[in-house]
Amino acid sequence: MKIRIASVVLAASLFAVPVAAAEYPEIVSGSVERIVDGDGLYLVGYDHQVRLWGIDAPERGDKGYSEAGAHLGSLTDGYEVQCNQKDVDQYRRLVGQCFLPDGTDLGVEMISSGHAIEYCSFSGGFYGTCN
Repeated sequence: MKIRIASVVLAASLFAVPVAAAEYPEIVSGSVERIVDGDGLYLVGYDHQVRLWGIDAPERGDKGYSEAGAHLGSLTDGYEVQCNQKDVDQYRRLVGQCFLPDGTDLGVEMISSGHAIEYCSFSGGFYGTCN
């Protein structure tokens, strides 16, 4: 019986369509409607929150929270942002590597300014700050 149940679960998982592939675009772009914090934002015309891939900024109540959000806002103010989907997280946010029109990676800017750190378990060391 255990083998049969395991086989059914395995078979079902092989045909499951990932949420990211089914419901989320590979690329979203637009001007920033609202900054959530130092690693989250909303784009005009896109309903889901975008979580910046590969970085971790202070959360509400943590030291640096307001400054991180303000810095992300200053980086994006007046610019179109393009985010390339990397994942969809447990909160159904599109996780994307986001760029300004000149190719500036927002993750690089947030890390180099000291407003965020590299989220090594997700970035795989992409930004070069993981040990």
